[in-house]
Amino acid sequence: MIQFLAKNLAHPLIPYLCLIGSAVLVGFTLPLNASLWLDETLSAWVSNASLAETLQRAYTYQGQPPFYFSLIWLMQSCFGFQELYIRLPSLLAALVCLWLLYRLAREYGNAEAASMAPLFLIANDEFHKFAISARPYTLALAMSLGALLLLIRSQHRNSTISLYTAALLIAITLYLHPAFIVFLPIPILLLYSERSTARSLFKDLTGVLLTVFLSLLPLFAQLLALAARNQELYFASIPNATRIIQTIFSPFPVVAFLTAFICTAIFFKSFKFDLKKLSSKKFLVLTIWLLLAPILLSLHANLTGNSLFLPRIMFWRLPALAIIAALLVSAISPRLVRNFCIIIFSCLTVTVYSIRPWHLESWREVVTTVAKDTDQKTALFSGLIESDQLDWVTNRTHHAYLTAPFSVYAPGYHNTILLPRNPHAPEAKQYLQTEVLPQLSTGDYVVMIKSFRQSPPAYGVHEALHSFFIEHGFTFETIESKKLVEVYRISGINSERY
Repeated sequence: MIQFLAKNLAHPLIPYLCLIGSAVLVGFTLPLNASLWLDETLSAWVSNASLAETLQRAYTYQGQPPFYFSLIWLMQSCFGFQELYIRLPSLLAALVCLWLLYRLAREYGNAEAASMAPLFLIANDEFHKFAISARPYTLALAMSLGALLLLIRSQHRNSTISLYTAALLIAITLYLHPAFIVFLPIPILLLYSERSTARSLFKDLTGVLLTVFLSLLPLFAQLLALAARNQELYFASIPNATRIIQTIFSPFPVVAFLTAFICTAIFFKSFKFDLKKLSSKKFLVLTIWLLLAPILLSLHANLTGNSLFLPRIMFWRLPALAIIAALLVSAISPRLVRNFCIIIFSCLTVTVYSIRPWHLESWREVVTTVAKDTDQKTALFSGLIESDQLDWVTNRTHHAYLTAPFSVYAPGYHNTILLPRNPHAPEAKQYLQTEVLPQLSTGDYVVMIKSFRQSPPAYGVHEALHSFFIEHGFTFETIESKKLVEVYRISGINSERY
């Protein structure tokens, strides 16, 4: 029996079987048909119109150019509105990411690392979230990985076509999400570290940057418009040291890797770990790739007080961690021992993700519950950052956007009343007292997303709004508590006071 296991565990296909098995089994746990979360409802609303109106909505309301939303418009035009179909581009892009990561790890590392790097990416729950999100992050990641792969090949194979195709993919990455601009130093660094003696580094670098710049010229108008709305961009909290470390070292993949590594070292006397065959220069490049965004964005946040420290903005850092882990495992020998480590890691990944709870915003269920009662009004706080600006809340032009979950799931329901983010601000308080409270009566609804942003500082937005209504004579009956979204029914209101 031991000889049979030893013979089969040393098989070179074991890493590939672990990769495919983990991908399939983890894939079955993904809630592809679950309700859209808030930002996804924005994607659905923006693209649920004519193409011309979709382009206009994307330009007016979204921080990304219309490129992605045109794709979602096409999906809705072909298949109608359904969660699975508008998430399909992201899901397909996630599969492309795994393939590109395999090719990149093989080109930049070695064959053993190539078979393992996608497995480590599959073990990252952040990757899962955006793989099934109707948002552009996974597509942008696929484009960025394609760009890096082609840049390396342009130097290894002396290919000018690969070089300029990479430049175009970098431009498309930024068209998908301009915040990925922080990614730009990585292709420059890779181009420098993998430079070919047969090519001119200065000429290649200048050509890439010029191509990217010229390709992005149509984007500058929207970037200027976004800069004018900087209040809406810097809504993340200032990161502390713990949050920075958790962002750099995704907790589960790191813990699972260390567990598999230590178990393997203890179980096998023949365990050998030789870092000498790994390139220190490549490890340095990968480390910079992993650390660059968290360090730059945390410094920017702490120095200016304006924070963009969001995992989705730094999504492109994940492949670096996957390749680093794969290279470290590739340094384990002999093959039987290395494969055992991979099997342990795969088993941990599948086990943990098969039993994990998904913390989702169940807007579909909440809106369905409320919209059935067509005669009742609904006071809504959806959590959108634009709710900070009272001129947005009171402007009917923006109402469909600010009530996107209702616009998507109950387009015929028009009884929503918007709630501001901070009810204790003087202007917001006046708006609530003169515009909101007089419209509400017993039997109406209050729908609030639970928010973790501390505004005002004493407590979260959800608690602040709840406290405001209680102070003004409201009592609440909890109708639905759907994970991150709650529905209350109002009673005890004397609207004649208002």
